[in-house]
Amino acid sequence: MRVLSSREFDSESVQEFFESKSKKRGLFKREPLENVIHFPLIWRPFRYVHWLDEEGEGVGISLIDEELSSSVVLNEDEQILLWRPRYANLETHECKKSKPADSDVTVDDDSVQKIVDALVKRRNDAQDALEELTPEGRGADPQTALALVIPRTPSRQRKREKIADEIRYHHGILAGTSLVSDVAQEAKVQRGEIRDRVYVGTYLAEFRTHKTDDIRLGAMETPGASSLRSAWSLGRALTRLCELSDASRKLIEETISKS
Repeated sequence: MRVLSSREFDSESVQEFFESKSKKRGLFKREPLENVIHFPLIWRPFRYVHWLDEEGEGVGISLIDEELSSSVVLNEDEQILLWRPRYANLETHECKKSKPADSDVTVDDDSVQKIVDALVKRRNDAQDALEELTPEGRGADPQTALALVIPRTPSRQRKREKIADEIRYHHGILAGTSLVSDVAQEAKVQRGEIRDRVYVGTYLAEFRTHKTDDIRLGAMETPGASSLRSAWSLGRALTRLCELSDASRKLIEETISKS
């Protein structure tokens, strides 16, 4: 299987780091409220997505979490957490010594494509709305753009504020979708093409609460990580998705149990 090249961390250091992230109480003694029971390194599948304009020219590349996007129903805000634009330009290599996480999972390309298409539509809708609200459209400061549409008179204050809110909302959507797709805000995206699969080395930790035996999940993704702290930061999207989506959490727990 082809994997994103990443730094290797020894098991003792990984365990020590995860233990430092366990919940504690007290200002000085810091009594642990949970312990780390499992932290396997799992190779999780992602897909490269190439963004193309109307002429079929490439305008950007990102990676999408294939396992979750093909197996779990997520809302638009949760889908944002599936993307990894930082990994698009990292080196890859063949790795035969590890078992991929999706070896027992049926991947549904159609489900992945639906999420890709939804991002394109959300981005294009935001661009269209901004162009309709102001000639400056994409990337314009809300107050500056607003002055081009409505004179600054007291009688129009409420309407100005409403339009300003709409501009900020759509500008936020455009900025967010541009960030996760790694595409410039002014670029026009016609479609996204799903291409090669690559695997991401991910430490998945289970934290067990002492009193209730509840399980909390935490992730560290290793591609491009210079330290365990940076790997923890790269894993925040997956950690957060497991907090927000019960279905995602269940799938990741199943993946851990098979490791």
